[in-house]
Amino acid sequence: MDRLAQLPDQSHLLGSEYPTLRKKAFAAIERMAQDPTPVALLRTFRTLVSMLQPYELPTVLRDQLRAWVSGQFPNTTLHVIKVDSFLPGRFRLPQMATGIVAYPELAQPGQLSAPRFQSLEGLNSRDVLIGAAPFLRPLVLSTAPAMHSILASRFDCSFVLDLDVAVDGTKPAPQDLLSEFLPEFSDRGFVPLPPEDTTSTLADRAAARDWWVSHLIDLFSVLLNPARFDDRGMYVPAAHLATTLGALNLFEYVDYLRARVGRDVLGRRLTCSPHSTPWKACTT
Repeated sequence: MDRLAQLPDQSHLLGSEYPTLRKKAFAAIERMAQDPTPVALLRTFRTLVSMLQPYELPTVLRDQLRAWVSGQFPNTTLHVIKVDSFLPGRFRLPQMATGIVAYPELAQPGQLSAPRFQSLEGLNSRDVLIGAAPFLRPLVLSTAPAMHSILASRFDCSFVLDLDVAVDGTKPAPQDLLSEFLPEFSDRGFVPLPPEDTTSTLADRAAARDWWVSHLIDLFSVLLNPARFDDRGMYVPAAHLATTLGALNLFEYVDYLRARVGRDVLGRRLTCSPHSTPWKACTT
């Protein structure tokens, strides 16, 4: 836990509004302390992870973990997935290169803030720059609508909080746990289905995390390698950009469908069979 203090400071990435956002965030945590629901736990966890300075993380997260363990989640464990600093830059590379190929004048000094370049920045989800969250959410949502773990991310790492119990992700309505993973524009009015009878052990989930992260490393080694997107020795950024966006969209679609799995039959049918146990399936 003490090694978390060595993580980079990310407050500058939030701009001049960081002090105000931090103040509001901790005021919200105080209010949520009176709410014992899993949704409140998730929001508190996310707020702490995103707003704390690195030197604060070990002490505050350790104290918060003790509170959760002494409460309704006695076997809670915390796992940290470090994200290499090269990842955001590798995702931005094909965007920048595509913009420069289309508009060579953007290569001139001072042009990276030009509107045409900024429009390319919007192609990638901002989430991909925050702890590779879109690529990790399917792991957390794999047993939905039953939830065993929750995810919170910083720019440099992601935290998985393993509750070691199967929480019904669709209750209490209307602010249920799964709704926290849905985009703001989505329809949250579906009649929930009963949770599937999914069971897993700490060992199952540890094996699943290891399997998932190791395969993400394999994926990124191909997906983010410019040398694999060439035409007769010349880098083709448009092909690289299309591939990275395709992969990102695939994971985000899975995130979206898994978050809907407790609300409609279509989401369940598209992502898994009614009685599957993905934690064990992905370790075989």
